[in-house]
Amino acid sequence: MHPPPTPRQHSDRSSHTVSKWTTPIPQCSLPRFVFGSPRRSPSSRKILIDADSPDTRALSLAQYRLLSARVAVGLQKLGVNPKDRVLCVTSNALCYPALLMGTVMAGCIFASGQPALNQAEFHRLICFSQPSVIFASRATLPVALQAARLANHPDDRIFVFDDDLLDGCGEPEGPIQHWQTMVASEWEGSRFWYPSVISSQEYNSTIMLLFTSGTTGEPKGVELSHRNYIAAAMGYIRRISSHPAWKYNPRLGGPENVRVLGSLAINHSVGQRSYCAIFPRMGVPLYLMRRNDFRSICEAVERFQITDAIIRSSVLTSMAKNAPVCQQYDLSCLRRVEACAAPMSQFTKFKLEGMGIGYVARAWGLTETGTITGPDPLRPPKSETVGQLNATYEGKVTDSSDSSRTLKTGEVGDIWIRTPGSTRGYWNNPAATEQVMGTGGWISTGDVGYVDDEGNWYIVDRKKVIPCNLAARFGR
Repeated sequence: MHPPPTPRQHSDRSSHTVSKWTTPIPQCSLPRFVFGSPRRSPSSRKILIDADSPDTRALSLAQYRLLSARVAVGLQKLGVNPKDRVLCVTSNALCYPALLMGTVMAGCIFASGQPALNQAEFHRLICFSQPSVIFASRATLPVALQAARLANHPDDRIFVFDDDLLDGCGEPEGPIQHWQTMVASEWEGSRFWYPSVISSQEYNSTIMLLFTSGTTGEPKGVELSHRNYIAAAMGYIRRISSHPAWKYNPRLGGPENVRVLGSLAINHSVGQRSYCAIFPRMGVPLYLMRRNDFRSICEAVERFQITDAIIRSSVLTSMAKNAPVCQQYDLSCLRRVEACAAPMSQFTKFKLEGMGIGYVARAWGLTETGTITGPDPLRPPKSETVGQLNATYEGKVTDSSDSSRTLKTGEVGDIWIRTPGSTRGYWNNPAATEQVMGTGGWISTGDVGYVDDEGNWYIVDRKKVIPCNLAARFGR
């Protein structure tokens, strides 16, 4: 159930709204966007940190880039061709961002699957994406291997994927090699140069497949290009960096007093974009978790003095319902929380803020578009709004029975979004692409709601029911 809509006043203003924030969109490759020029020496500050083993497993931006380059060289030595798909199915892992970025550096397309897939679902995913190489965590390997063999995928193109590579102690699983056997040496990686400036055609070509139920209820592969990924990231970065706490410190290579909690699944849209691109570009220490229950989150917040977090609404609800337990921890360091993946009640918001958290606010987005809205960090909302449009985004509300008629502010209807961060379309599914894409670059979100005169957006309903094992939308 969605929270009841705020009492709203209709006006003569059009619902067509443009973000109050603006930002340039770099025309470069995604690796160049995250790491800078290959000629540059990245920061040695630890930014990707294993919350379970923070002292022994942590990567700086320089180490993240080098491991990515080693992956790229390894894929090329395997004979993987440009635009081949590389499929990864795993839970949270510190090496996941490097596998993603190395795939892009090699000119391939990174495809991410959920570790909870059963054999039939895994088989459909393999048949659909036709990967050249599969990386699977040890826990998912039995299902992955059965599905891959059913699809006639060769065993020598399947690898056990985990963080043991960081210690050089990766072990095979039966006939399946550990992925450290395909990763190139540090010497080879240090001599690999990824492209910085790329052609317009390459800038707009597919580098990523994210699997989602789409905006019409059927599973689809969302295609994202360098441009899509970078534009969505810049839109989010511009909004959150309006808070002075996020001011860049050149000595540190990032903000001085910001520490982010990584409790979301890294194989889903918001987790992947945030942990692989957004926070590394900003030079922010991210503590990656493998468990996202409310106790583990409270422990991590207190232990690492976390200041910022994006947390699933269901987990925040559990925290509110178990307030006496949560109040045993010092959560006062946590200044900014964005709720995602489901509606969040006002009770939960105010309960958590009453426990000393700076503010808890909602964000909203789609796999197809990235994060669309979120709170203004300088003026966090008290209402049930999902926030204001990120930079590079514009939105409108149309009549549910006539999409050509744009409604006024305060009027409820179908929400459409336009942004350079939106998907190129659905992989090998032109009919579904045509269904969701409107004229003039607009994309139908499948959500119903309204915008007020101050540019705050509200979601009051959605036009479909999403199977729980396919849900990849967040923050309605």
